[in-house]
Amino acid sequence: MRLNNVLRSLCLAFIFCVVLAVAPAAASYSWENNITVGMEGMTWEYTEEYSGLQCILFRSAIDSELGNGDGFVAAWEILKMDTASRKNLHGSVSRKMDVMINDSSSRISLSGVECVMSKELLGPVSKQEQVLNTYRVRYNFREPLSDQGDRVWFQGEPGTHVLITMPEGLDILEVEGIDNATIRKQGSVQKVKGDFDFTGEAVLVFRENRTAAQTGIPVVVTELKPAQTRRYPSTLDGVFPGTTDRLLEILDRGSKL
Repeated sequence: MRLNNVLRSLCLAFIFCVVLAVAPAAASYSWENNITVGMEGMTWEYTEEYSGLQCILFRSAIDSELGNGDGFVAAWEILKMDTASRKNLHGSVSRKMDVMINDSSSRISLSGVECVMSKELLGPVSKQEQVLNTYRVRYNFREPLSDQGDRVWFQGEPGTHVLITMPEGLDILEVEGIDNATIRKQGSVQKVKGDFDFTGEAVLVFRENRTAAQTGIPVVVTELKPAQTRRYPSTLDGVFPGTTDRLLEILDRGSKL
């Protein structure tokens, strides 16, 4: 066992040397939210994108934490990451529901979690191909949305992009907690686009079967203050707490040798 750990450490050291040699100075990570609300339930789709050094860190974590540490991400290692990601996301939402209707989630249930890991994860740890992962959480409403109230609340990651599509027949009267919010209408469906503010909490106030034009009531958009820059966690942080920071520390130490 000790010999195996030594070999694993040597392999990781080699990987990080390669990373230092080939990784660009620029690296990025982004997270977007696409929420589709229906009368009987909703779907929250998360899309995360890694590029540059972040791609290499992601592959390194999979290979070292879930795989055999050989510097190559195989299909079975991605499958383990898929399973771990779904389990982590399901547990996170189950512990604290991220959607409420009129300040309650008692009539909302989690119906399923799906995960699509990027095929670009396959291959050498040191390659820099962009990674795009998608996660989808489905919810059921035990009663139709319009029968439960007139406010729906979402808890997202501060500073991340969000697109919320409301059900046909519901008119948005007020938007809170979304910076740079814009509202557009496609047929009888309204969509809100912007960024979760520094709290990560957004509220949409709606009314059934009446448009703002018919009632003469304008849509009110509330912005508490400009969004503050904040680092939001990646799937890597959720599945392997502390791994990203640890890998970055190793890379930083190696760059100073």
